[in-house]
Amino acid sequence: MRSRLSRLAGGGLVLLVTSQLVAACAGGSGGSGQSSDELDLDEEVTLTVQQQTSAEAMFAYIGEKFEEKYPNVTVKFETISQEQKVGSNLAVLGSSSPPDVGMIPLNSEVYTQLTNADALVPISDVWADADLETRYSAPVAASMQTDDGPTAVVYSQLIYDVLWYNPDLFEQAGVEIPEDHRIESVDALIDMATDFRAAGIAPLQLGGGSGYEASWMLDAFLPTVATEEEMANLLTSHNPNVEITTPYDGSPFVDTLEALQALGDGGVFQDGYLGQDAATALAPFLTGDAAMVLNGNFAVPEFEKADLDFTPDWLLLPPVGDESKVLQAQYFGDGLGIPVNSDAVPWAKKFIEFVMSDEMQEEAVVNIGKLLPAVTSLPSDELAVDSWSASLLADIEANGSAPGWTSVVPGGFGQQFIDPLVQQMLQGELTPDEVAEQQQQHLIEFRDKN
Repeated sequence: MRSRLSRLAGGGLVLLVTSQLVAACAGGSGGSGQSSDELDLDEEVTLTVQQQTSAEAMFAYIGEKFEEKYPNVTVKFETISQEQKVGSNLAVLGSSSPPDVGMIPLNSEVYTQLTNADALVPISDVWADADLETRYSAPVAASMQTDDGPTAVVYSQLIYDVLWYNPDLFEQAGVEIPEDHRIESVDALIDMATDFRAAGIAPLQLGGGSGYEASWMLDAFLPTVATEEEMANLLTSHNPNVEITTPYDGSPFVDTLEALQALGDGGVFQDGYLGQDAATALAPFLTGDAAMVLNGNFAVPEFEKADLDFTPDWLLLPPVGDESKVLQAQYFGDGLGIPVNSDAVPWAKKFIEFVMSDEMQEEAVVNIGKLLPAVTSLPSDELAVDSWSASLLADIEANGSAPGWTSVVPGGFGQQFIDPLVQQMLQGELTPDEVAEQQQQHLIEFRDKN
């Protein structure tokens, strides 16, 4: 979940591990010249693959099917926790004896430091064999490019910034449900919240103290006020090879911060929201005591467990600018990559290609993992997903989607840095301009270090 994805290694650990990575990778034997076609089917191979907790059944299925296809290969799994994935796993992947396939959250400092140290094998050939340039959405494919081409794949997606709502409470408060799942404007959302409060109903539950939900909303607002060129620059300018053409201390970034401040000042969120984590914020919605909650498709299991006495539906956050650009926010962060010191690079490439096949995306990721596929090549109306997720996917198919800013840029540059500032802004301790100025200064410092 996003809450765990936001807990990254401290700066001292990152610097220490980075120096170790450079030393370890200098003697790496994997190299990028080996192709996934260079497979000896008579060679007995043990392939070590990392999996994360809660995904064991999904990866076990993938491993079993891979072994059926390649009987000479034994897949051995190493399980890591969510906390390890975004922290101590950096040292494991950069060591002289890493797993052959590693778990790499792409919006984390783990990925940033591995990339900076050339510690991952470029896998352009895997992308070509799996046709990922076409099967990923264009923004996702573009966001994963490095100077050496792609060095990872993402195998699933999450949809976040979803406003789940209780239709019964809308009717009770006399609040009209917006058409086509879209709220007309920031002012319209504030008016809705005012009506809910007048009826004694908590308006919108937000895990403001979670470390990520406060800054999530920037991801929904930014694409509605930024041009395609501005958005592209905001997603990539942390790379020192990219010219800064859209600074953070001007429009559109300041506009989104001002909109977020307006929601806080307008009483849109529940009382005490800045002191609540995501689970605490969700609870009143599940018991029917709150009109809306900010969450994502990953709330569906909670709906199914809670035995709700109402049927939730969903809305999207309102636009700051062009209402036609209100799109689903998608998180593509759970990735797989190959450490350069892997002893079985060609087989690791073949395994990753196998994970990204339509067959495994559907049978393993969707049917067993209960996740959404990372690729667009599977018809949403044919996937065995719950009705809520099917509705979200159908909207993406009809209207498009956008990868969120905090889900694409490195965590140490984006979410980890901006979320505390947004919380301070909502507490009245900082202005939107001051937050934007700090983000711009952080951009300059981040580029200098990388």
